[in-house]
Amino acid sequence: MSRLSSGTLSRTLIVLVGAAAFLAAVEATAPSRSDLSRTDYYLRKFESRVARARCQTIPLGYEGTEALKRVEALHEEFPNDPGVKALFERTRKALLASKGETKDVEAGAADYRKLERKLVETFEAEEKTEWAAFMETAKASKDPILKAFPPPSHREVGIDELAGRYVVLEDFEYPTNEFTEMGQQYVFVGSGAQGYYCVELSNRSWIGVYEAVKRKRGSGT
Repeated sequence: MSRLSSGTLSRTLIVLVGAAAFLAAVEATAPSRSDLSRTDYYLRKFESRVARARCQTIPLGYEGTEALKRVEALHEEFPNDPGVKALFERTRKALLASKGETKDVEAGAADYRKLERKLVETFEAEEKTEWAAFMETAKASKDPILKAFPPPSHREVGIDELAGRYVVLEDFEYPTNEFTEMGQQYVFVGSGAQGYYCVELSNRSWIGVYEAVKRKRGSGT
């Protein structure tokens, strides 16, 4: 009886040792549910903070630091595990979002930008053509374009000599050189050495120019 019990006990021990070795081998190739669950917990906390920030830059904080540390450890040990891969991808997206570097867009979603660039190029080419034609017409008129600088002095030149004539102000900088005088808006062009022109903005002639400037800014070009 004692020998039978001893043999049975030996076989039981062998089975247990074999089972333990098998479990150890399985654990070596896959992360534990506990590790995945704890990592997911910290990651969800971090993702929630990122979502509340609405694309604003935020620090990692405790949850982000813990999530990053745990995901890095799991990814280093189990790089091919599906669960670890999913955690790694979520962490990557959360980190990018925490730095304001988002978002993923579907293919073709930004095609309107290409169309916009083509339209800008088309209108810029048209602008150059129209401007060249205008300059030729103005130069050929009976009252050719005035030389911009030095500006004509009101003490030496009468209004009748200037009315209806053109002057080209190449250094017109708006709104950099904008100023207000007696409730009216102007842009100055020139310098103390050259003299100045003051171009009035408080009239209907400026509306078309202003709209063109506003659209130019909106296009990002």
